[in-house]
Amino acid sequence: MNDDPYKVIEALNLGRKNNQVVLENVGFALGVKIVVMILGVLGIANLWLAIFADVGVSVLAVLNASKILTKKD
Repeated sequence: MNDDPYKVIEALNLGRKNNQVVLENVGFALGVKIVVMILGVLGIANLWLAIFADVGVSVLAVLNASKILTKKD
């Protein structure tokens, strides 16, 4: 909390960056899950690949979201 009105602009910019990262994470997660689902239907992927893909996407989403903390624009 501060009486500086420019902090509102910084908060709005941070919110826009946050929305962009959320959309990236959701798109990437859905894309990987759809690919693994198609591979499962074709008989190429098994349960272990699906688990590995799910955990891997979760880790990558957290790492992608952490870039907001270090970004200085």
